[in-house]
Amino acid sequence: MAERRRGRSRRPGRLARRTILLVTNGEVTEKRYLDELKQRAPARELGLAITVKVVPGEPPSVLKKLASPRGDTSSFDEVWFVFDEDGHDRRDIYVECARRSGRRQKWCAIVSRPCFEVWLIAHYEQVRSYADQTKAQAHLRSLMGKNVPAKQLPQNFPFEEAEAAIERSRLPGVDAEISIEALPPSPGSGMPHLLRRLGLADETIP
Repeated sequence: MAERRRGRSRRPGRLARRTILLVTNGEVTEKRYLDELKQRAPARELGLAITVKVVPGEPPSVLKKLASPRGDTSSFDEVWFVFDEDGHDRRDIYVECARRSGRRQKWCAIVSRPCFEVWLIAHYEQVRSYADQTKAQAHLRSLMGKNVPAKQLPQNFPFEEAEAAIERSRLPGVDAEISIEALPPSPGSGMPHLLRRLGLADETIP
């Protein structure tokens, strides 16, 4: 009887999942995009549990909220913060994320320069040089059509072009080897790092 009990107990335990929190202050566009990434990511195969959360406010204040005891991030192995440059120097956010990263929890800053629209444009075509975010936003509107409400994505948005957008999200000739700890070029985005982490882009694509 004792032998049978020992035999039944030899069951492989469940593989512990890596919990990932995707945070953005973009309540409409970025939230919609991150929700789609969550749906498309091969989370089960990679052992990931993905949560998307919106925290309104300017990026520095959002990061402060997340880092506070009420930030509700303690149950996650990784925190990825997706935000825009919007005409501000965001290097301090990268510094703070690097400071907070450790063995128990990883923090990553994912900025788009000058704005998230640059990353969305790259799903359609090569980005251009933009004087500011309004120029990038106008370019995106011309691609999506005038009937699409502000900050919304059309029903036929080409999410399937995300991997191709990696190369198109920077100007030709710009170095692709940008560390996740460094600001991407402008125009450009840190989103390729997030795509690779979620298994949505080949690691060999520069």
